[in-house]
Amino acid sequence: MSRTFLSSLFFRATAFLVAAAAVSPAIYAKIGEPKNAIESRLNSKVNGAYQYVSIEDRMREVLELPYKKMFIIFPSDIQSSFYFKRAEATQSVNADTIQQHDLFGWELNLITQDNKSVLEFYRRHGDPMTIEELKGLMNSVASMREGAYWKKNEYVPVSQQWEVGVHNGKIIQMIRDKSGKLIPAGESKDLDEILPTSNTRFVYIDVPPAVQSLVNYNQSIPFKYMELEQRAAYERYRNYVEKQSAYSAAKTAAPSKRNSSKKGDQKVTVKRVNPADAYTFRSLETTFCDIETSLKDGNKLSIIRYSLPDILFGGKPIAKVEKEVRMTENIPQQPDTAFGYDYELSDGSVRAKLFRNAVLFIDTGFDRQMRNYMESLYKEQQAEREQEAKASLNLF
Repeated sequence: MSRTFLSSLFFRATAFLVAAAAVSPAIYAKIGEPKNAIESRLNSKVNGAYQYVSIEDRMREVLELPYKKMFIIFPSDIQSSFYFKRAEATQSVNADTIQQHDLFGWELNLITQDNKSVLEFYRRHGDPMTIEELKGLMNSVASMREGAYWKKNEYVPVSQQWEVGVHNGKIIQMIRDKSGKLIPAGESKDLDEILPTSNTRFVYIDVPPAVQSLVNYNQSIPFKYMELEQRAAYERYRNYVEKQSAYSAAKTAAPSKRNSSKKGDQKVTVKRVNPADAYTFRSLETTFCDIETSLKDGNKLSIIRYSLPDILFGGKPIAKVEKEVRMTENIPQQPDTAFGYDYELSDGSVRAKLFRNAVLFIDTGFDRQMRNYMESLYKEQQAEREQEAKASLNLF
């Protein structure tokens, strides 16, 4: 066998291995993987990704994300990185990213905590993401956990749940309240138990104090984000003041002769009318028996009412024009999540949310951590709203 043939065979084998590595799940970052392992792969000199380094590039990438406001309230111990990867198995360079309107490949947002990946967002540019690519990404994440598989999230909001049991020939009905406690039907004295809950709960968000105390805070994404929002708030306030000044000047101006009426002419001018919104509360509900519980205990019947309420109370912040930044973020209706998700691994460790030509993977523990923080903000702001309600209703 000639040396030339061996060299050719070695070259083709090497090229095959490189190409195989390009399509193998090993190229993907994986939730829970150590950061140094991810960086070693992404920084490959053969087919590695290009990392956005400047604060301007990173801020642009943040503002393109569907969860961009979460960067404001991320904890102080997270690190965020942004990468671009060509669609083919070649080295990605800065020149690939100059024309941001004409990208062809993948962009990745990687967030790590305690030196491990907790969030990964893959976005496809150019050609649309294929089902095969999505399956490859999801299988890559699942492969990190032996025996784990993806399950679809079937969450539906529960409006009311009660138990019906038979004891000594009598039917007993118990309502399960929002805390899960069973109480006699019709005896709840808590107004919160019968009032609908808004589907669009929101919180005002601000940079956590621990993040603001970081040494490099002035060069961080939260600081730059708040700078942009502060400029926008000042601009809105300036425009508002100018409109109010113009309106005030128009009211004090001398009336024109065209609009003056003759003496004795009793025309009635109807002032501006603000009709009450006739939109009423509506709800789509369905009730069914919990067969599984009934079979386990033949002496008890469990009934659940699922509901998709359509409610407007408290779903939007009160309209104010101020110099201060007032940023809001909605809390998902799904419990135990800050981002919302469509799929979850069978072991409950990772969640996935689908977007157009993009997919978000998030560590369940990190997702819960963010939700707990949002709920703490909501609780604080709810107490403030209760005080504001007293002031608002004090004359009634």
